[in-house]
Amino acid sequence: MILSLILSAFLFAVPADTLEIPPQPERSDEEPEVLAEVAAGEVRFRGTTQIETFYGETSEIRGFVNPETGEFKFTVNMASLTTGNSRRDRNMHSDYLKTEEWPQSVFSGVIQDIHLLEEDAENNVKATGEFTIRDVTREVEIEGEIQRSRGEWNLSATFTLLHSDFSISRARFLFVRVRDEVEVTVSARLR
Repeated sequence: MILSLILSAFLFAVPADTLEIPPQPERSDEEPEVLAEVAAGEVRFRGTTQIETFYGETSEIRGFVNPETGEFKFTVNMASLTTGNSRRDRNMHSDYLKTEEWPQSVFSGVIQDIHLLEEDAENNVKATGEFTIRDVTREVEIEGEIQRSRGEWNLSATFTLLHSDFSISRARFLFVRVRDEVEVTVSARLR
């Protein structure tokens, strides 16, 4: 239900050929050998109804950033999202996110002005690109922070996605309905 809103917020949908943690996204021959790849990460979301707030999360995030060009690609295993409520999780995966058919979401694009990042400082950044959840892809712009130090990158961003932007119906029970807005927080450590 609400989990589907949150999942919608940050992830791109990819055809369901596997439900396992996705491998690192493939790179083209034009990309350099040295990329900052996700070593650990987490995606969290917050959904709300008229009477409750609920949270969900997954640590199954993969991806890379090209430190020279700012190009990036992140993939999240949507089938691994959990809210701490098994019934809500089942409904979210089967009825709203449809993770059997679209187990992954993807965000790919460019981090603007990556060459201006300062070492050992919190840098405000803007990422633009395509965000896909289920079978819907949208152009998005997300603001976040990158801290770079001794070859390690720490990325974080909090943003709002709408279920309606990704054609995800909102769960309801009697008069209670999941709100359209889902707050998504992403954090990742890259090396």
